[in-house]
Amino acid sequence: MRRRYACFVVVASWMLGACAFGLTGGIANTLAGGHSPAATTSMSFTTHAFRHGRPVFGFRLSTAYDHGFAIRSGMLHCGYDARLIPGWLVIVPALELGAGRPAVESIGGVGSYAGAATSLRLRVFGVNDAEPAYNVYAIIGEVVLGGRFGGWMPPETAPDQKNVRWEWAIEAGLRVAVGSDVITSAQGEIVDTGAVEDEDTP
Repeated sequence: MRRRYACFVVVASWMLGACAFGLTGGIANTLAGGHSPAATTSMSFTTHAFRHGRPVFGFRLSTAYDHGFAIRSGMLHCGYDARLIPGWLVIVPALELGAGRPAVESIGGVGSYAGAATSLRLRVFGVNDAEPAYNVYAIIGEVVLGGRFGGWMPPETAPDQKNVRWEWAIEAGLRVAVGSDVITSAQGEIVDTGAVEDEDTP
């Protein structure tokens, strides 16, 4: 029981130290089938690499317009926040696994998905977390541009179960992250480099 509690505390601390909510919209379509692109909206909740680049994880829900927006898929998301310009610009390559169906067609039920995604994030407000500082809490707002590509495997009950549907999507939107130096292990502590103590000075 203690081990489970300890694991929960570690994971919760990592997530509470820095997490983010994103809302994006765009278009998605399959490579074959003659369908028109569908309007999509995605909501994501992930950890956030506060202070330093590091692996991140979370989940994403995607909807598509079909006489009203309906949830099409749910994805587990695992990637890496890589800083191109510390404090300002981040690129996030990621892998995704999930379930649901493509945005523009039916696959005879709930299928499985595997794919890759990449997003580019530009900070537009909030603290510059690349600077030495100590923040009890920090709010960061970002503009996001991303794309993803992957394959849908229809369920075993589908007539063409072996026919993979390849799908792409491009979306843009906003993301808000909340971080804290109270919990995170990579604290942005201020280092005083102005004065050097003389060992001979009493």
